[in-house]
Amino acid sequence: MALSDGVLTLLATVKTELSISASTDDTYLERLIETASDMIEAYCNRTFSYTAAIVETVRSYGFTDLRVSRMPLKTITSITLDGSTVSSSNYTLHNANAGIIHSRYGWGWSAAVFQAAEYHGMKGTERAPYTVTYNGGFVCPAQTGTRDLPYDIEDACIQLVAARYRSRGRDPYVTSETIGAASESRGGTATAESYGLPDQVKLILNRYRRTPSAAT
Repeated sequence: MALSDGVLTLLATVKTELSISASTDDTYLERLIETASDMIEAYCNRTFSYTAAIVETVRSYGFTDLRVSRMPLKTITSITLDGSTVSSSNYTLHNANAGIIHSRYGWGWSAAVFQAAEYHGMKGTERAPYTVTYNGGFVCPAQTGTRDLPYDIEDACIQLVAARYRSRGRDPYVTSETIGAASESRGGTATAESYGLPDQVKLILNRYRRTPSAAT
């Protein structure tokens, strides 16, 4: 199989980590790389790979910052509000790593309103009136261009693939085993919160993780 270009490490890199020179397990290792990359992105609530010309609709809350989902935000092509172009002089790329676009004039609050004695906005009803077209994400090892994916993210992927490969054939639901006088512990049981990731991998990824609320 051919690896997708958004994976977080390469087959050759994983084989070096595992001291493998033969190609017998290449297809299996490539599947593990794809799986590990998906698991890491699910845990972090984000896609890491670079994509050009992303078109994303964004909710607005009446603040001066607007946030897109693909980080780092490299360049902004355009922003429209309900189809009308917002002048580029009205905003700046404030924090590329957090995907934040700043406007000193603010981004309008898009909540639905109801009328009592006065008009009131209803929190939680915000819609996505802004459409942002931009380039964003890290250039991953398999992608064309100057790679800028942080090496610790790639290392987390390598660790996960290596752990899965070395435990090949073991029952993942068996966390300890005793044979005669010998016993072996294989760590805790995976939970929904852990996404099946080892603790040392989660320690690396926690600094890149978005909370579910920030990812929407």
